[in-house]
Amino acid sequence: MNKLLLIFLGVLTGLGSLAQGHQQKYNVLMISVDDMNDWAGFLKGYPYPKTPAIDKLAGEGVRFNNAHCAAPLCNPSRSAVLTGMRPGTTGLYNNTYNFNDVLSDVLTLPRYFKNNGYYVAGAGKLFHADYISINDWDEYLLRNRDNIDSNIQKNRVGKAVWAAIDQGDEALDDTKMVDYVIHQLKQEHNKPFFLHCGTYKPHLPWYIPKKYFDMHPLDSIVLPDVNENDFDDIPQMGKEMIKHSGKTWARLKESGKWKEAVQAYLAAQSYADAQIGRLLKALENSNYAGNTIVLLWGDHGWHLGEKHHWTKNTLWEEATRAPLVIKVPGNNSNGRVIDEAVDFMNIYPTLADFCGLEIPEHCEGFSMKELMENPDMPIKQPAITTCGQNNHAMRDEKWRYIHYNDGAEELYDHEKDPIEWTNLANDSRYSNVKSFFKQYLPTRNKEQVEIENYHDGYIRKRGVVVSADNPEGIPLDEYYKN
Repeated sequence: MNKLLLIFLGVLTGLGSLAQGHQQKYNVLMISVDDMNDWAGFLKGYPYPKTPAIDKLAGEGVRFNNAHCAAPLCNPSRSAVLTGMRPGTTGLYNNTYNFNDVLSDVLTLPRYFKNNGYYVAGAGKLFHADYISINDWDEYLLRNRDNIDSNIQKNRVGKAVWAAIDQGDEALDDTKMVDYVIHQLKQEHNKPFFLHCGTYKPHLPWYIPKKYFDMHPLDSIVLPDVNENDFDDIPQMGKEMIKHSGKTWARLKESGKWKEAVQAYLAAQSYADAQIGRLLKALENSNYAGNTIVLLWGDHGWHLGEKHHWTKNTLWEEATRAPLVIKVPGNNSNGRVIDEAVDFMNIYPTLADFCGLEIPEHCEGFSMKELMENPDMPIKQPAITTCGQNNHAMRDEKWRYIHYNDGAEELYDHEKDPIEWTNLANDSRYSNVKSFFKQYLPTRNKEQVEIENYHDGYIRKRGVVVSADNPEGIPLDEYYKN
């Protein structure tokens, strides 16, 4: 009898251990935000932000105050994060070609989790232009167009387009994307999941419900500081990068609508934050809150007049710095602040490491798990951002160093010059600083890929849930009925 009792208790203990092990298998909720710069509240890039949901997550998880994109443009940034390979390795520097055009055999982040037994689903913008490889996912809701009234009064100055609309959040497609991921969180999953939710806002156009404009009264808007002589010490390559988009800021300034355009960006940012807040609340109320890693990142920054520039695609702070927050349930690192400079190449290996998966050899970043648990751990390599072939910016806690493909340089001391107005690259006193950064310049600088018959072999549709079994997709209304 005693032996039977011991065996029975042993079986129960074993089952309990198995159950506990299953519970400890982390799920992942990845949230990507398009064009969100360091004006998110916790990054303090703007004095009066309204991003309470993102700030709450930043307070609960590990927030990276000095995180930088791999490239300051949507396609190369997202391709780098999701393949684990830098732009110089892939030859993807612009928005013309999707990663699938040249890297269809690369083990992407979602595919890696799927191969390791995860249920993988998502919605919204992840890869550029909404092209997805269907075999990477169990199912995916593709983005649709916003349902905006056609008679709205639009403001258009150069590339800046905005309007305060008299419609609710349901008019914008990001709302539906979040609804879908919330629906996933309400389902019973019999294996760990990797869920992605991508908001398109605050990407242009900024057609945003009026209530979000009202959160940022026009008379409270603070415009960025601008130095009229800023370009006196900037090399020609730096000036060439803003040759076209810089005209938008000049037109905004001349038209007197600069402040209105900044208000519109802030409204779009607050709308995106509200949707993220709904999603995080749904996770909090779900059965998965206790074992789901939340990772939020913005694909790159955005200029709003700094350096006489509007939009992105430069190697200065405004274009490279973006939000990064990681919250791991029960981890003693939560609540910490990382001031060391990191770049987004570390996202793929960090998620793999926390989930107990081997980091693929092709990943060019490193796992930040140890750094999160010991924020005082020194990082030898600076954060690296690439903008076009062999143009790189590097950042550590104190310095930004820029090296262009013609050999021209910029160097900024962020302790004394956080706005990057004084280029020290030609000052011989700082030659040792430049030498430090030069040793980390990427040695792979592949030419920009050029492809015929691209965009074959993967899916681009709108507003349908697609899967490998149903690549044609199911309209959203029908999907929820099933």
